[in-house]
Amino acid sequence: MVEDIEINIMLLKKLLSQTKINIIVAKNGREAFELFRDNNDFDIIFMDLQMPIMDGYESSKLIRSLGTVKAKNVPIIAVSANAFEEDKNKIKASGMNENFQKPINIERLVTILDKYLGVEK
Repeated sequence: MVEDIEINIMLLKKLLSQTKINIIVAKNGREAFELFRDNNDFDIIFMDLQMPIMDGYESSKLIRSLGTVKAKNVPIIAVSANAFEEDKNKIKASGMNENFQKPINIERLVTILDKYLGVEK
């Protein structure tokens, strides 16, 4: 999970606490890129878009640019309150798989986890 706002981190952790998902938090895009580069054993990345130091767009591009099979295929899910067509196009252009809108909807979260990880309720 890449998120710089503590309340959002706490909320997503609480929602995922009933699963067997191991959550690692990066507070900005640079930290997320470095974590993935140094240990690319991640199954999914929830990427906030607006963060200090490096935003989610740039971080996603850097992860994809690593060129490994995992870097090319790890699902990167944009987490954003923005739902404009321009934002959706920018999300796709930076290599993210899809957009997960804030505020977080539990049913949508379960759908995404099931789609990419086979995790059900």
